Amino acid sequence: MDKDELIIKLKEFKQQVIKKYGVKKIILFGSYSKDSANEQSDVDLIIVGDFEGKGNLHRAPIFYKEWHLVQNIDLPVDIICYTSEEFDKLKNQITIVKEAIEEGMEI
Repeated sequence: MDKDELIIKLKEFKQQVIKKYGVKKIILFGSYSKDSANEQSDVDLIIVGDFEGKGNLHRAPIFYKEWHLVQNIDLPVDIICYTSEEFDKLKNQITIVKEAIEEGMEI
């Protein structure tokens, strides 16, 4: 799947989860955002939303289930979830969040 096709599917994914789970932002980063993806690449996503009261281990699994409901996406995905506060705190530090903001793209 090329980047343009993936972005269309990611927009479908975003529509599925935005109201259902209070998602505020989805950022594609990594090889797909850098146009360096190959057949071994996974899709790297940061999801920012209303996760207060949910520990880190309980956030991403709900999105993995939704990911598999989007038709015709047969790609592995790696999802990292943050609250808005966590995201804001990390975006100016040397973290994967800063890298995603600088090199990735918001869906």
